[in-house]
Amino acid sequence: MLSIIVPVGREGYELYERAVRFVDELRRCYSYARLSCELIFVSDVRDQETLRALMSLAHTCRTGCRCLYLTKHIGKGGSVKNAVVHSRGVYIAVLDADFPLEPRVVIAATLATARMGADLLVPFVLSVGNMA
Repeated sequence: MLSIIVPVGREGYELYERAVRFVDELRRCYSYARLSCELIFVSDVRDQETLRALMSLAHTCRTGCRCLYLTKHIGKGGSVKNAVVHSRGVYIAVLDADFPLEPRVVIAATLATARMGADLLVPFVLSVGNMA
C-alpha cells in the first residue's frame, strides 16, 4: 500500500477542488497498477476555509482518504511526522497541497522504488523555464 501525505496550510477552499481531481485520477491509476493507496491530508493551521475543505474531502472521498486536523501548531515537518504515524502504507510519499506531480508519476515512482528495493525515492519536477 502507498500512503500519500499532503501537509496543508492556508490553502482555502480551492484545496477541495484540486484534491478531488487528484483523488479521481489517482484511483484510476492505482486500480490499473493494482496498487492500493490512501491519502492523508494533515493540517495544524487554524484557517476556516481550509478546515471546511478538509471536512468536505473527508465526507466526499470517504474510502482511501483521511484528514487529520492537529490542535497544536507544530509546523509542516511536525505535521508530516504525525501523519506518518497514522499511515498504513509500506511506501510513503509526501506531496505539496498544490499537487505538483500527476498521480501516474507518483504511482510509477512507487513501483520503481519497489522494484529497486530502495528505501527512499525523491521525485522532483524540473522546469526548464525557471532555470537561470
